[in-house]
Amino acid sequence: MDEQEVCTPSDQAEFWKKKRADKRKRKKERNEVVKSQRQEEWAGMTEEERQARREEALRLRALRKDEEEAEEAKCRAALDSVKTPTVVFDLSFAWCMTVADTKSTVAQIKYAYSSLKHSQFPFKPVITSVKGKEEDSTEDTEEQEKVLEVLRDFEGFKRYPPVVTEEHWSKHFDKSKVVFLTADSDDTLTEIEPEMVYVIGAFVDHNRHKNLSFQAASRHGVRTAKLPIQEHITIGDRCKVLTINHMVDVLAKYQKEKDWRSALETVLPSRRTKEKRPRGK
Repeated sequence: MDEQEVCTPSDQAEFWKKKRADKRKRKKERNEVVKSQRQEEWAGMTEEERQARREEALRLRALRKDEEEAEEAKCRAALDSVKTPTVVFDLSFAWCMTVADTKSTVAQIKYAYSSLKHSQFPFKPVITSVKGKEEDSTEDTEEQEKVLEVLRDFEGFKRYPPVVTEEHWSKHFDKSKVVFLTADSDDTLTEIEPEMVYVIGAFVDHNRHKNLSFQAASRHGVRTAKLPIQEHITIGDRCKVLTINHMVDVLAKYQKEKDWRSALETVLPSRRTKEKRPRGK
């Protein structure tokens, strides 16, 4: 597939699945080589050399502990700061998903949280509507809710637990501070503002329901914006709708570098992107 072709959701899932598998395989092979080399090296050492190696290992362990404590302090400071913007994963659209797509959504939220944690929380994560619908909705989401329940007790959330609630985000935030991120918006996101709340429609529906998140934002009377993809790179039309974790990756990368093009090029697979060149070049 060349960079001009349309990227379908199944193409994207297969691409990342293969990439992760290849990465795990390479890592395992490297570890086996390193382990063998270390065993041979240790066997050839004198007792004095082995003692020196043990002392160095203790020093490095203490250093790693200090680094981990410093990282934890940064994470907690970001989560406690009123200036840190919030990213909301809105699960009120689960009614439109199959059980399989609901499982995919849960996986993407986990990846997104991991990305935020790795970046020392440039956004505070909040997960809303874990029943899969808004409180006044009559949609049947019993099967989807069973899948979403895992987010309440996910082990990966234990150290820095996000807010996980069955209430809708509109019950928790001032609407004047909310921006709903949707590819259907006419407005483009130009910057991330402190204290603002950025809502992501957390659902996978393979474009079966057009304008769903935009209509929800309009119904709740909040601003909308789309990521500045077309302003910085050229990709197929359907690829404007990113996965949940890719959206968070772009936002986190932008927060760090304040460069949309760099964030988009880093996060999106290279086969899907092409740099936007100035006219006349």
